[in-house]
Amino acid sequence: MVEDDSIVALDLALHLSEGGYNLLGPFADSRTALKGLEDTTPAFAIIDYRLRDGTSEAVARRLETDGVPYVFMTVVSRSTIPKTLSPVAFLEKPYIVDNLEAFMG
Repeated sequence: MVEDDSIVALDLALHLSEGGYNLLGPFADSRTALKGLEDTTPAFAIIDYRLRDGTSEAVARRLETDGVPYVFMTVVSRSTIPKTLSPVAFLEKPYIVDNLEAFMG
């Protein structure tokens, strides 16, 4: 999970952990997320588009290279995100956990 808002990250981590998911992260910026992806390839990723150090485009591209499906969960409009990125879904904040889990399988 890549999310720079600590309250959102903790809330989401709690919901996912209670749902039986193992988490990588949360990471608050692209640099630490990319470092985390050096050792582990997740089955699925949830990423915020706008982060402390800019955008999460580099993370999304790395996930795509590794064949990892991901969801953008963000407050930015869909038109802001480059069309060259291919998330399985785009969810606007505030999020609804059930909507997110529907994409996770």
